[in-house]
Amino acid sequence: HSTYSPHRKVMTLLNTIPEKSEPVSRDSKPRPKFRVAISGGGIAGSYLAVALSKYPDIHVNLYEAAERFTEVGAGLTVWGRTWAALSSIGVESTLRDVETASAATSPSCDGMKSAVRRCMMEKKVSEGLTDFSKYIDPVWTGRVAYRVLIPVERFPISVREDPNFVRPVKHIVRYCIADGSMMNVVGFVSQPELAETLYDSPWSTECETEEFINCYPEWEPEVLEMLKLADKPMKLAIHDLRPLPVYVSGNVALVGDAAHAMTPHQGTGAGQAIEDACVLASLLGHPSTTLDTLSCALKAYEEIRLPFANNVLMRSRLAGLLYEFNSECGDDYTAIHSILEHQFDWVDGDGVKQQIQKALTKMEDRK
Repeated sequence: HSTYSPHRKVMTLLNTIPEKSEPVSRDSKPRPKFRVAISGGGIAGSYLAVALSKYPDIHVNLYEAAERFTEVGAGLTVWGRTWAALSSIGVESTLRDVETASAATSPSCDGMKSAVRRCMMEKKVSEGLTDFSKYIDPVWTGRVAYRVLIPVERFPISVREDPNFVRPVKHIVRYCIADGSMMNVVGFVSQPELAETLYDSPWSTECETEEFINCYPEWEPEVLEMLKLADKPMKLAIHDLRPLPVYVSGNVALVGDAAHAMTPHQGTGAGQAIEDACVLASLLGHPSTTLDTLSCALKAYEEIRLPFANNVLMRSRLAGLLYEFNSECGDDYTAIHSILEHQFDWVDGDGVKQQIQKALTKMEDRK
């Protein structure tokens, strides 16, 4: 069994074989208009299953390799636009009532290694589109991250109040989770010259505190004091995907990390996965979507979500470079500030309601 991951990519496989026509008794449920098979029970897969469950004419199967669902990771950033998508399936009231919900799962690498994406891209290659081979596997960014959770009560007051830290090719971020009781500390170390080379070690391993500390020699005393509090940090190789040219092939749609696995520098990998699922569920559940018009729904999903999510993916990649003075701006603070001012403009762009409406319009135009 593979390890459960909150962002395990999620693809949607739509069965094109309609149910055999048989007499239906008065008391039986109507036969579904089609079946949806969801591969992966992570955030996007679970959201999609719940969202589709409100449509009685859609039969849903959710496939997850993990033996059980567990809490993994160190909290998620939930933007207002993501909150709107969660609210649409009734999650909002549950989260408001559960104080520990803030210590939710966080991104991991498993979702990037989508077998479905591999099959989709290999098929494109076999059809003569050889350039699609570069979209099969994730690419290493040349960056590793050391992540650890530390009880806030262990932090001296001065360290609690210090800002995040940035230097060339390295930076450290931290923020509170679990209702302010834990501090999530993540230190990034980059080798830009190794970007898109093969990372031939395990992508996720536990390491010693000394290794973490040794990455930041001669940094501020408060930084070293903080890092000494780390107990068995996790070392993570940061990978992402090249922006895919397609999310849909036939009746198969890529959702979440399988479509646009991204770096964590804008805190939105999970949010974009949820938006994918929200838009796709609305299209599949629409009364005009049938087995015959399924392709119109999937292409509308791709037309709306692909450019938006790919844009966020690239912005997240650029943010990581800017934070460590590795972008074309170098250490030009004025230029960096000018770009960072607009790095999160997408947050105020079309929300899920607007995206759904545009997708429905595109779907109807295709019919």
